Amino acid sequence: MKTLLVAFVAAIPLLGQTSADAYAQRIKNTSFVAASGERVLRHEVIVNASLSDVWSALTTSEGLMSFMAPMVRMELKTGGVFESNYRVGSKPGDPDNIHNQVLNYVPMEMFSIKVGLTKQFPQRPREAGTLFSVIKLEDLGNRRVRVTESMLGWGEGTDWNQVYELFDRGNAYTLSELARRFDEGPRVWTTKEKTDERK
Repeated sequence: MKTLLVAFVAAIPLLGQTSADAYAQRIKNTSFVAASGERVLRHEVIVNASLSDVWSALTTSEGLMSFMAPMVRMELKTGGVFESNYRVGSKPGDPDNIHNQVLNYVPMEMFSIKVGLTKQFPQRPREAGTLFSVIKLEDLGNRRVRVTESMLGWGEGTDWNQVYELFDRGNAYTLSELARRFDEGPRVWTTKEKTDERK
């Protein structure tokens, strides 16, 4: 997720920063407050690739590791595992991994995940377990796909606002990295922080 998200996302590295480059400028923040009073954190980006390629990048372990994090284990099925870590050299089962869960999906259209918060997050939002993300894909034709990530389940209070702000920056960054992945190539993860090598 930064997310996906994922996330978009929805799993995010806690770097607390966004990129100031051209890819960040392509992110559209369309967040709003629903009639119920609940906040909906929403970002979208247009990716220069085919629908099938973008879907693969977002819903497979290999695809997510090409832009989001160096370690991802993704099972695209109802109740499937979505485990990740932004630390180079990490592996499935490590104690500091992020644990999300696939809730449901419609092939080539959307998928949703229940977001798991690690111990770095404030206690109340972490224990609430109410956050989830919905990622939608829209084929615009001519190898252009709109990806929209909506994150819901927010509570109220300073601690919740801190988490919201982290995901606001992180989800936007992750979507910008998705766009970059198709323009510049897959990410090559190294132990040097903030490297931006491409295959």
